[in-house]
Amino acid sequence: MRKLLMIGAVLGLSVGFTAVTASADGVVDYTVTGTYAAVTGFPSTPLSTPGDTFTFTFSVDPALLTSQVNGDSNPISVSDINYTDSSGHSLTNQAGTINFFTVEQLGLFDLEFLSGSGDFFLSLQGPAGFNVGPPLTLNTGGPFTVTPGDTTGTAMNQGSILGDFDPSLCNSDLTICPMDAIIDGKVTATPTGVPEPSSLLLLGSGFLALGGFARKRVIALFNQ
Repeated sequence: MRKLLMIGAVLGLSVGFTAVTASADGVVDYTVTGTYAAVTGFPSTPLSTPGDTFTFTFSVDPALLTSQVNGDSNPISVSDINYTDSSGHSLTNQAGTINFFTVEQLGLFDLEFLSGSGDFFLSLQGPAGFNVGPPLTLNTGGPFTVTPGDTTGTAMNQGSILGDFDPSLCNSDLTICPMDAIIDGKVTATPTGVPEPSSLLLLGSGFLALGGFARKRVIALFNQ
């Protein structure tokens, strides 16, 4: 009986250890929540309404953060941008790109994506972004409070804002385009572990080997 208990303990420890090693560094899941304010002198975007509360979610692979130019990261592809707001607008699994700013710049990121004829960008300022390495790392945690957007309409990309560069909605020189400032917003960035295929294969092989070992030991004990 004591031998059976020992075998069970060895199996439990082996499975637990293998499961831990099968977890690899994965993506960072972002959630952005906030409220829009009307930007004086600028029309609202087709995706937003002044006064709406909204939520963006998407994921970023930190391994793609490989370079920086003037405090900005390289463009990183994003394929799962989701959006909802209190007026009923919604987007699911939109593709786009994201550029991060360094933490020292007190920047967050510019997220750009296409939807219909719109060329949307979510520009956020605030104390997050990425840390200069080596290696470069995304600043995770939060919630991080974003800097309120410009509500005077005197300049674009001041503070945090959602805009649309759709040429059919902008003036001829693209100086006035649909925009909504974000007057209240927060960002959370949560790392999530993703199992590696090779680790999963190793895990499965370990189960088979341990199962065969345990079967032989049990048969030997009962035949004694």
